[in-house]
Amino acid sequence: MLEPDPQLYPYIRQMAARPRRINDDGQERGFDERECALYGLAKFRKQGDREIIRHALRSHYAELSHVSFRLMQNYPDTAWNQILKKYYRNRFFEFTGYRVAQPEDFINAVVAQQDDSSAALLNRMLDDLPKMRYFPYRDRVDEHLVEQIWLHDIPAYAQIRKRVKPRAEAFGRKVAKFETLETPEIRSRADSGKNKEKLNLMWLDWRDG
Repeated sequence: MLEPDPQLYPYIRQMAARPRRINDDGQERGFDERECALYGLAKFRKQGDREIIRHALRSHYAELSHVSFRLMQNYPDTAWNQILKKYYRNRFFEFTGYRVAQPEDFINAVVAQQDDSSAALLNRMLDDLPKMRYFPYRDRVDEHLVEQIWLHDIPAYAQIRKRVKPRAEAFGRKVAKFETLETPEIRSRADSGKNKEKLNLMWLDWRDG
């Protein structure tokens, strides 16, 4: 991850704090431009910027993309709890398969908070997801939720980890069985996908840094 440049801080803060700009046609520009500035501002980890970021994300919760969820994942803070709850309540199950933020992005952000509030939200998701029969990629999202809970062995998640333990262990057995059947070609494709993801993360850091 690229280190933030102190010389750029005043400009990034100005971009993050200002309201939407108007383009030449008199239309408001999208939130995505400001969203990247907010991510860049979060990298400086200044307590005084916390409210700027919180207010912007809360005001535009319906427009949050993977950039905002990556911000909340990489820089966890209790200030994000209400934003995550509001997004879940009003937007999460509106996912149609076509959106800049995937359900997995949201789950990663919630899990990263590692507190009682996020534990309660994750527990609620475990209750709600099985009921959503027409939610796109429901099984995949549900597996990701279980996997992320299981991977975070912390006191706040002790109870929900007990809840997902049978399923997590079943997933583990399924993965182990698949790996024994892998051919060199399959492994090559998997490695290629991992490398592509690393390049995407490097590009995001370069763009936002």
